[in-house]
Amino acid sequence: MKKKLIYLIIIVTIVIIFISLIPNKEIKEEEKDTPINIDTSIPRIYIEGDTLEIKEKDDIKNITLKYVSEELEFESYATIKWQGNSSLRFKKKNYNIKLYSDENREEKYKVDTGWGNEYKYCLKANFIDQTHARNIVTASLSADIQKKYNLFENTPNYGVIDGFPVEVYNNNEFLGLYTWNIPKDEWLLGLDKNNINHIAIMPKEPEGENYSAYDSYDVNTDWEFEAGYEQSINKFNRVLKFIIDSNNEEFKTNFEKYFNLDATLNYYVLLEMAMLIDNVDRNIIMVTYDGNIWYPTHYDLDISWGTNWTGLRTHRYTTDIETYFKGNLFFIKFRDNFKKEIANRYFELRKDIFTKDYILNKFEDFSKLIPETSIQKEKERWYELRGYDYNQISSFLDTRIPLIDKKMNTYLEEK
Repeated sequence: MKKKLIYLIIIVTIVIIFISLIPNKEIKEEEKDTPINIDTSIPRIYIEGDTLEIKEKDDIKNITLKYVSEELEFESYATIKWQGNSSLRFKKKNYNIKLYSDENREEKYKVDTGWGNEYKYCLKANFIDQTHARNIVTASLSADIQKKYNLFENTPNYGVIDGFPVEVYNNNEFLGLYTWNIPKDEWLLGLDKNNINHIAIMPKEPEGENYSAYDSYDVNTDWEFEAGYEQSINKFNRVLKFIIDSNNEEFKTNFEKYFNLDATLNYYVLLEMAMLIDNVDRNIIMVTYDGNIWYPTHYDLDISWGTNWTGLRTHRYTTDIETYFKGNLFFIKFRDNFKKEIANRYFELRKDIFTKDYILNKFEDFSKLIPETSIQKEKERWYELRGYDYNQISSFLDTRIPLIDKKMNTYLEEK
């Protein structure tokens, strides 16, 4: 009897040990469904659907999208397509996103991710900028300037884009570090697409070295509609005629019958300070709210602070922005006739916004939004990522600020 009891105890003990060694399936499944190395301090976008099926800019694919942050979480049906022009040649793409409540993608799903309830957003890849900061921070500086002069007050960010860094996953695989941005449409510019006087246009993609969007009397030749009331695009023809036909005296005397002077001064001085070579004859949005007076505003600012479009090299920091004017009569005539006004606006901004500390602090604040884990994952996923770090921006400012100070002083000394 004792032997039987001993054998029973041994068998029960073995069974208990065996059971304890069996993996807990429930725990393992939870671990499997949770992406590795998630830092909850950065918003995450989960896309279900194959973005690799997109083969050209006009391809639109159906996806589902989940947004998760510490402040907000939502899921929706969505569509996705490539965004951009020259950036399409890079492996890491930009995307336009539209959110919907229903599977047929007919009912818009509007959600507030920081700028009010909207359903259209943009995912920027920032392939040529390893900091992911230049586009957003330079736009923020533009917004600070416009705010100072009470411009674009009825827009989410004073007439320029805004955004913040996010991690993007496609079918549970890390797609990359992006920024979640306001898109280029009526919402960005505070336009009513049913108002015949609300119009936004941009120069078309340039063809040839001597291209200028201001050398034709017909807006349809070198410009394209962006937002607002499309049928009114021809209202810009009177502006083109003024730019082309006016002599210097007429240009200065009548300028404010066609353009907002404050907005133009703001646009021009940031061109100079940040060396925005891509915003002379390309990424300039012309906006009107009455069909007569036009406001220039900046768009797509990743080529800035001395970098070029490839992200593989820098320009000389002493490069004069006028080098890129070429046949651009708008900026040539504006420079020639408003030198003192340009210099005065520049020196007004040198008191606060155009200082090295102010600019670098803006970049530093942005950098704090990106965890180190996200940066490491980005480097592993996109080992070909291009661009320069914050030290390059600091070095640029050390050269650029004294240079523009000197140039603007010569403007004030001219008779």
